[in-house]
Amino acid sequence: MPHFRTTLVLATLALGSAVWLAGCRCGRSAPGAVGKAATAMDAIPADVDAVIVIDAEGLRQGSLGEFIYTPWVVRQFEQWGGPQCAALPARLVSKAAFGIRLAAGGQQVEEVFFGADGPTIDDVKACVDEHARRQGLSSSFEEVAGLRDLTDGRGLHVLAAGDHVVARGFPFNDRGVLEQMANTASGKIPALSGNTAFLDLLQRLGGDVTVALSETTELFAGYGRDLDAAVAKSIPPELCATPTEFALLLTMARAQGLGELSGLEQFAKARLAGKEKMCLAELVSQAFGTFGSIRAAGITLTGRADIELGLMLEFVDAVPATEVRGVLADLIYVLQVLPERLDSLERDWPAAYAWLQKQLDIPRLRNMLRNPVFKHITVGGDGTAVDLRIRVEEADVQAAIESTVETLTHLVAKD
Repeated sequence: MPHFRTTLVLATLALGSAVWLAGCRCGRSAPGAVGKAATAMDAIPADVDAVIVIDAEGLRQGSLGEFIYTPWVVRQFEQWGGPQCAALPARLVSKAAFGIRLAAGGQQVEEVFFGADGPTIDDVKACVDEHARRQGLSSSFEEVAGLRDLTDGRGLHVLAAGDHVVARGFPFNDRGVLEQMANTASGKIPALSGNTAFLDLLQRLGGDVTVALSETTELFAGYGRDLDAAVAKSIPPELCATPTEFALLLTMARAQGLGELSGLEQFAKARLAGKEKMCLAELVSQAFGTFGSIRAAGITLTGRADIELGLMLEFVDAVPATEVRGVLADLIYVLQVLPERLDSLERDWPAAYAWLQKQLDIPRLRNMLRNPVFKHITVGGDGTAVDLRIRVEEADVQAAIESTVETLTHLVAKD
């Protein structure tokens, strides 16, 4: 019997060693480890082309929470998977971040990396299971590059990137994207949290929802060329002016109370220098060519009470930035005073008003210009930066949203 007991002990040890070498998960409730990521940006690779950061705690407050976040995000989650899913945007997520990698040429999205601060993998599992039960399915855990992964078996994968960070990638079924996030969360490849160019841009933008694009000169140059080609088709080639004629147009505009227009004057003078005339199509083309001078850009949205939308452009040098600031300042003033000036134009210049009626839908233009979005617009910045800010007062938020949606719907239907 002693010999038998010795043999049994040795056999048990051998079996245990074999199981261990084969990857035993003894003592673990789920396969895979939890990543080292402390924030969502620790789970996103550093070399992305664009970043979207969402402060969910800020979005849940004030106007944005009432008119945008709750109806368009929280309720959509609830419809998808019930109360457990609605709890994620309603109270569990504190911050979320997307990293976007563009395909060669910058015209298409290739990969999207997503991370969220606040919920745990178990919080997400409760949501996934609630949705899956409706279709007779359930979720399970597996490993992706050594990290714990939750899957519903149909392409949905969520990584436990940290104790309170979850991450996932798009396209849904591309495990290569998940593996990149797993390696980032494990510290094997650099994370977005260490990308100083993006961090500086995000800090300057601020806001509850921030979109930032850094070092993307060729991307903006490409969009400028595309816009130029699209707009050029709609500009009559005969719309041209000599320096004298342009000066006369500015004088007439000033007489109608459209402002000093010094920014537009300086822009046109620079383009007309040494030329007998310039056509509008050429002027627009050169304006869109300015896109090639944009080195970085960002959009930010904040709404604790009033809503503020900001656009920041960072140019390669100060010359195009100065031009853009001047032109934008003039256009903003024109937009703000144009409703009243249309009335005086109809009274004092009936021939010009009749011509304008043939070119534009005047009633729709009047309605669009009454959008509260145009009440408070400012342009600032210095050096190479242009900073455009639009503020909508809390009492005007609902009207601004409805008017904007109506205008966008009309534009989409028209195109």
